[in-house]
Amino acid sequence: MKVGIITLYFNYNYGAILQAYALQKAIKQFGYVAEDIRYYREIDNKSTYLLKKERVNYTKLKEYFLNRQLGEKIRQRLKDGLVRMKIVERQRLFDLFLNEEMDESLRSYDGHKDIHLCIDNYDIFVCGSDNIWNKNLLDTTFMLEFVPDDKLKIAYAPGMSTNSLSEEQKKIVLPCVSRIDYLSCRESIGADLLTELTGRKVQVVLDPTLLLDSEDYKKIERKPAELIPNEFIFCYFCGDESISRIKANELSESKKLPIVTFPHVSGRWTKEDSHFGDHKIYKAGSREFIYLVRHAKYVCTDSFHGTVFSIIFKKPFLCFRRFTEKNTKSLNFRIDNILRQLEIDNQYIIEEINESIEKIVSVPIDWGKVHDRLNSLRTKSITYLQNALNDFENKLTVVP
Repeated sequence: MKVGIITLYFNYNYGAILQAYALQKAIKQFGYVAEDIRYYREIDNKSTYLLKKERVNYTKLKEYFLNRQLGEKIRQRLKDGLVRMKIVERQRLFDLFLNEEMDESLRSYDGHKDIHLCIDNYDIFVCGSDNIWNKNLLDTTFMLEFVPDDKLKIAYAPGMSTNSLSEEQKKIVLPCVSRIDYLSCRESIGADLLTELTGRKVQVVLDPTLLLDSEDYKKIERKPAELIPNEFIFCYFCGDESISRIKANELSESKKLPIVTFPHVSGRWTKEDSHFGDHKIYKAGSREFIYLVRHAKYVCTDSFHGTVFSIIFKKPFLCFRRFTEKNTKSLNFRIDNILRQLEIDNQYIIEEINESIEKIVSVPIDWGKVHDRLNSLRTKSITYLQNALNDFENKLTVVP
């Protein structure tokens, strides 16, 4: 049986590509042929296909500088192309990882007008994971709307990170998810919402990255080519909040450890990163990301997957809020959900500038208990996925 996977993965995001890698690998371990469908999403009836020409982010980076009054020094930095060239090198390593470790569809599909052309290529379709069901960026292809009734449709751990949908959004979501044969969600808040919406029991399963263990990831890690110290704090920040950098510096001073960081991970120059970190690593794709988490003494992050890999490798970590709770684009619940599932207190989340770093890191994590819970959740999630895939011959219309 050949499985086609629809997810977000070629967007130069560490978490996105590693969740796609993990899901594809897990499915292959069950004996299936699997590949990710290279799909350019459609939002508000507009395809993102043309954006592929901006994948190296030259245009976006230029606009970020020139559309703001940043001063001649920053403009000169753009002209020098220093940041731009380094970001391109980082993105090249992402592409290399895709080529070496993952299988993709032979062709790309440009929005809704093209996606139906892949139907005959696969016996089973899986959508997931990451925030493919983000209510702010709804695309029904990620809900397998294009897949006919006689094909098995599985939702594995799509992220929603919301407890409400507008009436207009419900009209989009309900017809699509109701057709999915096996319906699951990554967060409990999303599962509850889908249960209320569809009247079906929706299972909560782990993010695909947690289907694999530390030994699986050690096999694909690689030490960065750029010089790093033997002992360090690894900072992986996707947001541009100053509090995360301030508290990370406090931890660095307290522990007498240098900071290794990925600057400008969004693909654009970030003021908060311009003078942050002792070792700024640009030449780092997915392999290097795994290496730095595994070898760090501490991890500071505002990322869900930064938190996940800290847990996988049993690293003391500090989480920071990337969004305010009132922000309609907030994805904070992802981190809250996994910490609650593993019964790790939210004391590891830093929300206020006056919170004591030393007090937080002095509380030891009982990794034995944490991984016992993780293994139990992993077993349930793997069983869900395997049972769903095995139902090809007698596919169900209602989740058991």
